[in-house]
Amino acid sequence: APTGGAITTSGNFRIHTFTSSGTFATSAYSISNAEYLVIAGGGGGGSDIAGGGGAGGYRSSVVGQSSGGGGSAEARITVAQGNHTVTVGAGGAGGTAGTRDTDTTTGTTGSNSVFGSITSLGGGGAGVYGAANSPRRDGKSGGSGGGSGGGDAGDRGIGGAGTSGQGYVGGQGSEGNPYDGGGGGGAGAAGGTRASA
Repeated sequence: APTGGAITTSGNFRIHTFTSSGTFATSAYSISNAEYLVIAGGGGGGSDIAGGGGAGGYRSSVVGQSSGGGGSAEARITVAQGNHTVTVGAGGAGGTAGTRDTDTTTGTTGSNSVFGSITSLGGGGAGVYGAANSPRRDGKSGGSGGGSGGGDAGDRGIGGAGTSGQGYVGGQGSEGNPYDGGGGGGAGAAGGTRASA
């Protein structure tokens, strides 16, 4: 039988769950009509009047379920005989305290998760409060987009883009005091947008 990950059964299904990177081995035969669920690491939140990090990309071929971003379940796959690397992406780091509107205060985008030809993209890191036209105000793109930081009137950022079939866009922060950040996008819905003052 195949090996790798934590192995459980449900009815006629044999389930291999990986919470860290490893190897899925099919030493005796190939597997047809295999179902998968591949979820990437989420994005980090920002540190200063910032948005939330976006969720990692969500790709599923499980019958009766759906992929993120409003996508349908993907096609089942054939897994060839042999050893297959499974990469489980880590979450992105949160921003660190420091001078406003610097690269270190924004959230870091999460890492991708990969199984064979299936890649789920890491969630976008969060944007922070920033000066006019600063790219750091905007949430970063990813599997799901990071939320933007707040800004002065007429000067808030935009949420990072999600990826079709994986996740939704991040939300916008508010304009004006208290400069609230927008929510990170998720597999099932866009990030929340903060009302302006």
